[in-house]
Amino acid sequence: MKYLMVSADYDATGIRDNQGELDEVSLPLSEPLWRRIRQWVGDYQVIIPMNNAERQASMDLISELDERGVNICKDILSDFPGLKIEYYSEGLLKKLPF
Repeated sequence: MKYLMVSADYDATGIRDNQGELDEVSLPLSEPLWRRIRQWVGDYQVIIPMNNAERQASMDLISELDERGVNICKDILSDFPGLKIEYYSEGLLKKLPF
């Protein structure tokens, strides 16, 4: 079983396994899904450098971004049902169940 982490980290594709970052070649998702992933990672970048007070003031945006991230996880699972995927919220700084 392959394990993936979905996370919008700096300079990242948004998806990694125990070997490192995955891309369109190593994880053959549809181009529309990869576009959504790239957009979500880009949109999340404003949150990553925030301090705790700024994050608290941005909870609506963090919630929206995490909802998009969880939906990406679900879409990956629908394409590859044998995967184990974890979602890490860069805004809440913790793994979220889905």
